[in-house]
Amino acid sequence: MRSSSNGSATAELAVLLPLLSVVIWLASAIGNAQSAQLSNLSAATSLVRAMQLGYSQSEVASLASRLGVSYTVESKGDGLICVEAGSNGGGVLFASDARQHSCGVVPAR
Repeated sequence: MRSSSNGSATAELAVLLPLLSVVIWLASAIGNAQSAQLSNLSAATSLVRAMQLGYSQSEVASLASRLGVSYTVESKGDGLICVEAGSNGGGVLFASDARQHSCGVVPAR
């Protein structure tokens, strides 16, 4: 008796291709979310540094615009300020914009 297995590899491939595309999409979406978090953290740090260097509020707002983030500033007292920055666009996978915080001491002038 002879068994015929012609086409079985093609059928298995046809079943696995949709799963493979979902795995690739999920990996790229997670990588994109991580990249957005890192970008927002870098922007928050840059904004704190600009404030430490004595940039005016309009210059800090211009820098935030160039970096593509919205931000809020919170004064904690004794010269400590914290900036929360987040991207202006939403992500593909996650609804949050991965807002990040950075704090620093701004010297009194």
